[in-house]
Amino acid sequence: MKIRIMLVLLTTLALSACKSGPLHKDGPDDIITSQVGELTLKHRRAVEAPESLKPINQQYTSLYAASIMTRPDYSGNLVGHLTNAKPFYVIGQPNNRWLAISEEKEGNLVGYVPYNAGVPSSQYLQTLRQDRPRRAKAKSDCVAVGGDSKACKDAASETWIID
Repeated sequence: MKIRIMLVLLTTLALSACKSGPLHKDGPDDIITSQVGELTLKHRRAVEAPESLKPINQQYTSLYAASIMTRPDYSGNLVGHLTNAKPFYVIGQPNNRWLAISEEKEGNLVGYVPYNAGVPSSQYLQTLRQDRPRRAKAKSDCVAVGGDSKACKDAASETWIID
């Protein structure tokens, strides 16, 4: 019995003396800082920092549920989705037609959405009104009868009226 206890203690002592691995591995969710021109961006390791960025720093409203990507193109991985008609903040525009976005003003870079995914919040209602389909003009159902007179069809009653 004493030998068994001694072996367990010796094994425990030997294993506890082993060097452990690193306490922290670099993961995709770690927050890192990148310098892009004069801007300092904080973002997850999985989200790539752009090569160049034209600052916008404005609140936008999403026009549709766009995909948020890790790169400013469709070759990146999906990070999340914008919610339709919800505000988000645009940090800037990379060298292509994408927007670098944040969930809050002066917040971390979340990812990239296509340029047409949103409009400045001040122009949102105007954009929606312009996008509505226009009513088709009522078609005139008139035909010439004789010289100066004409006959027109009444759309409501489907009868012809001679003028």
